[in-house]
Amino acid sequence: MKTEVLVQTYQSTPDMRVTGSNIWTGKKAHFHVDGINKGYKIYMTNNGKSCTLYIKLKGINIYLKNDRMLSHTPFELSNFDGWYLDK
Repeated sequence: MKTEVLVQTYQSTPDMRVTGSNIWTGKKAHFHVDGINKGYKIYMTNNGKSCTLYIKLKGINIYLKNDRMLSHTPFELSNFDGWYLDK
């Protein structure tokens, strides 16, 4: 099931070229949960060649996807359209 999200910038970010996991991106994914708009921090795992974007929802990593993503790099988050959670 797809849940569309709105990506918003809320703080500055660390250097996202650094490899590792649980790197915060300085952005939040906003969507409705039980009729209330909630914002969750977007995290990233970067292996040096591509990255995976996700939020933590009740301790579980829920991956953020975008059908228009071409290169799976940290810079793709600057495109705020077309993001969704794939649950």
